[in-house]
Amino acid sequence: MNVSGEPSLIFPLVVIGELEAKRDHPELGWFARQALRVLDLHRTATNMLAVITSGMIELGPIQDEENHKLGVDMAKVATDVVLINPKQAEPVLRGLLEANFPLEHIHSVETTSAAIAWMTANAGAGDAVLIMSDLPDTY
Repeated sequence: MNVSGEPSLIFPLVVIGELEAKRDHPELGWFARQALRVLDLHRTATNMLAVITSGMIELGPIQDEENHKLGVDMAKVATDVVLINPKQAEPVLRGLLEANFPLEHIHSVETTSAAIAWMTANAGAGDAVLIMSDLPDTY
């Protein structure tokens, strides 16, 4: 929560570029996992910890596998997940469901603006939202 009492927002803008640069690196996804750890630092007994994502892109043949792992990792931290572009985010959804993430806390939207509208309508004082990717809606 920031000083004004409004929701905390976390914008790790380097996640996608870092993952692309480390495509063959053994620590692939390190920044994504770190961003989730930072989100978890904002946990209280009652607040929402939301992740907005369309998943990672341009990972070639390992993209689905890495997005599935991302979904599993999100399930350990987030209270709500907003998936942008359901087709692109499908492997993330599979990971969430495999980890028994509550279906009622998975929100699917078509566009980034719809995800931001969801955040605006649902995040309150003390909540934290991690915007994990901000891809063009046409990606």
